[in-house]
Amino acid sequence: MHKKGKFMRDLSVATLILILLFSSGGQLAQAGVGEDSEERFQYNAVRTYGEHLDTGVWFRPALFHSVDFEFIPDSDLLLISEWPLDPHGSPVISTWKLNDTGIVEIGTVELAGNDSVVYDYASNQCGIPMAVRVVEGIREVFVGKCITKHSHHIEKYLLDDEGLIIPSSKQLILNITSIASWSQFHGIGEIEFGRGGALWVFNGYNNWALQAQDNHSLSGSILKFNIDMNGTIVHADDSPHSQGMDWNPLVYAKGVRMPWKAVEISENEWLFGDVGTVGIEEINRVNRSGMNFGYGYWGEGIDAEWNETGECPEGCEHLTDAILSYEHSVENPFFEDDSESLVSPNAAIMIGEIIPEGEIYPEHHWGKLIFSDFIGGWLRLFDVESENESQHLGHLGGVVDMEIGPNGYIYALRTGVQVAQDHSDAGLGYITIGIEHSEIEEESSFGFIDLSIIMLGAGAIIIIAYRKISNSE
Repeated sequence: MHKKGKFMRDLSVATLILILLFSSGGQLAQAGVGEDSEERFQYNAVRTYGEHLDTGVWFRPALFHSVDFEFIPDSDLLLISEWPLDPHGSPVISTWKLNDTGIVEIGTVELAGNDSVVYDYASNQCGIPMAVRVVEGIREVFVGKCITKHSHHIEKYLLDDEGLIIPSSKQLILNITSIASWSQFHGIGEIEFGRGGALWVFNGYNNWALQAQDNHSLSGSILKFNIDMNGTIVHADDSPHSQGMDWNPLVYAKGVRMPWKAVEISENEWLFGDVGTVGIEEINRVNRSGMNFGYGYWGEGIDAEWNETGECPEGCEHLTDAILSYEHSVENPFFEDDSESLVSPNAAIMIGEIIPEGEIYPEHHWGKLIFSDFIGGWLRLFDVESENESQHLGHLGGVVDMEIGPNGYIYALRTGVQVAQDHSDAGLGYITIGIEHSEIEEESSFGFIDLSIIMLGAGAIIIIAYRKISNSE
């Protein structure tokens, strides 16, 4: 018994050493993860299930013509708006169900009544932005559409029990007319319901810079108004018009060129990207009524003769500067940071999403904005509390929208409809940001093989010990 007791004591010590070894190995496996470790951006494409394919061109994936998407609140459904396969046809909106393996098509509905619009990139840049709200169980979808070269609509539709748009429920909410008659470019860029319940419309200048400084014109403006259940518009209580200023009652701010995408960061505070022409892309912050972001005091094309100097008639002190900007240049450092970017003199800023708090994304990125360039394909993170400071995140070309899904992930929609294509990987996917495991120092942790060998060795020791104890007895 003396030998057996001594051996059991030695075995206990050996077992304790192995336990400590395993514990230190587990801790050391994370020791190399710090602020200097490289973070890995990943776009995880989701599969599409259904008949939603371009049958005319076999190599085009589903959602090749997609331009916007929205999750339906309190559900696992989403809507995707798309250009028609026939350029002379009407746009469509499809309904999809999100599950663990992908998105399943519920159905597709055509939105008739586009009049003279031709849906190809040589003819126009009409988006089909959407906003969704649920009021007393009634699901409503608001859609921005190009109608003619000088008219754009915001229309309201109801959804049926499956989440499909009911075409017969169409109601015209707002007709935005423009004095321009030669182009249907640069119309409605983004429509979203704010946290206070109002509808925000980020509307382009319709290729006539003078309108961006006309306080009575809806073009080149940010609009804010309320809509009751009957579809009646009520102007916002904090609009310049409500404060006694000589403005259109629906206009909240002026001086924008093409505010393509926007995201709300707090009630009545939005970040929006203003797409430039051959000069500069901007991120602007709108957080009070009556703001003016300056576009229209300097013209382009036929408008350049109006004000060649770019000087403000009454001084520029009342204008608001961008909080981040970058030039259309092959020497742009944003392109240099991304080895995969498509270097081009053209650019189009795309405002994505604010990284939400929670377990999915690293805490030190919570509250930061993801933005990208539609042409170049790079993605960057912007600290909204900083001024003109951002960091490279990854590469993802052709992104037209980002939204936070019901599972907490940020989803990105990519289109195949682009001016300068570096890919045709259209579709939907979710974004992850993690630690690049190859950057963890090897000497500070055990690998899988190392741990396997140790575990096998420990098992062999226990078996031998058991046999020796049995023999001694």
